[in-house]
Amino acid sequence: MFFKVYRTAEAETQYAKNLSKLSSKLSRACRDGVGGVNEAWKSVAIELETRAEVHRLMGQALLDETAKPLRNLTENQHRTRKQCETTVDKAAKSLADWRAAEAKSKKQSHTCARDNEKLQDAAILDTSRSGKLTLSRSTSLIQLAHMHNKNGTEKENTKLEGKKRKAEDAVKKADIEYYTLCVRAERARLEWESAVLRGVNTFQSLEEERLNHLKTVLTAYLHHGAELGPRLIEVRNRKAQRSSPAGRIGQGFGYFH
Repeated sequence: MFFKVYRTAEAETQYAKNLSKLSSKLSRACRDGVGGVNEAWKSVAIELETRAEVHRLMGQALLDETAKPLRNLTENQHRTRKQCETTVDKAAKSLADWRAAEAKSKKQSHTCARDNEKLQDAAILDTSRSGKLTLSRSTSLIQLAHMHNKNGTEKENTKLEGKKRKAEDAVKKADIEYYTLCVRAERARLEWESAVLRGVNTFQSLEEERLNHLKTVLTAYLHHGAELGPRLIEVRNRKAQRSSPAGRIGQGFGYFH
């Protein structure tokens, strides 16, 4: 819309310049002439200059009251739209990052839980084997062998217990981290939804403002367009009043518009 009005204003201004140039050339050509025909051409030159002024004022009015306000509105709304879009994009990116971190933490929590289950199963199996050996002691040699095996088993059990505690701590840490990330991701989702809702309201307000402004601009455009015809008729009437009886020959050349 801005470019259409701007081109119309520029066309009016350029048309006025061309009429003014033509009037100047015609005035110079008739400056030293005499007679009724020469006076008629002088009258035409005056009419051209007056018409040029009417179109110049029309172009300037369109530029000041329609084109420039439209450009200012477009620029201001573009900045507002850009800020709104940037806010929504940042919220969307934050949500995507937190969801990715949540998925990664969920995988880590699953891995820790699986490792802990394996160690728990290994501990139960080792305890079961130790109990079987204790029940099978019947002689002193076997008892000595079992005592030797018992010492080795205790070391393995101690080592296994250490691994179990580490695995349990890892599970707790992974679960807490996963829970924290789930909460943070949900907050990011709410922030994103809030940003989108604010963006929708902002865009709706901007559109209403744009439509109201277009209505004002079009009203001004139609007003100036409606005034152009009466002004040109007034120019023609003035020319007719200035023309002498001999100069009325110039009316046969028509009117320039």
